[in-house]
Amino acid sequence: MFIIIYLLSNIYVYMLEKRYNSFYNRNTEFNENAVVISEAKETNYKYMYEIRLNTNHRLFLYVNKNIILKYGDYIKIIGEYVVPSTQRNYKGFNYKEFLKSKKIYGIVNANEITVLEENKIKGIYKFANIVKGTIKNKIIDSFYDKTANILIGILIGDTNYISIEEKEMFRRANLAHILAVSRNTYKFYYNNICIYF
Repeated sequence: MFIIIYLLSNIYVYMLEKRYNSFYNRNTEFNENAVVISEAKETNYKYMYEIRLNTNHRLFLYVNKNIILKYGDYIKIIGEYVVPSTQRNYKGFNYKEFLKSKKIYGIVNANEITVLEENKIKGIYKFANIVKGTIKNKIIDSFYDKTANILIGILIGDTNYISIEEKEMFRRANLAHILAVSRNTYKFYYNNICIYF
């Protein structure tokens, strides 16, 4: 039984890794439709959204701050696809593996965005997003930045606002599981690489 489970696990991880690598080899020119599945996250110069393609691949989308998108918008994107970087130094941060842990296949820098349809996502997913947004806004309004960021991570599993250094402190204190409350994440080790799905 153990051997069967081991073999099936390795086959699954191999197929998953093959799927990621196949997507990484795509053309850098990006011209596809997608659904916005997150609220905007502000970076230094742009807004970042999580999007889902028609093929169910998920990506991070970076747009200029003069473009405002909403959760559930069905959009046409013209831009450039960027493969996430791997670690450049020994024991350095591996952004590609980090994005794999979030099931993200890469980054798109948008040159042109067209909203084709609003409220593409309906039903329970839309309701859950409204509740999640309400909780997040109440926490942000009620607490200081660092406290709010950690509380958001603990309550709704959104760790995007927690810095890499703070996540590392949680890991060293053996408290990283606290930030994974709402995640259904499984992992396997394949050739000493931790694969999340």
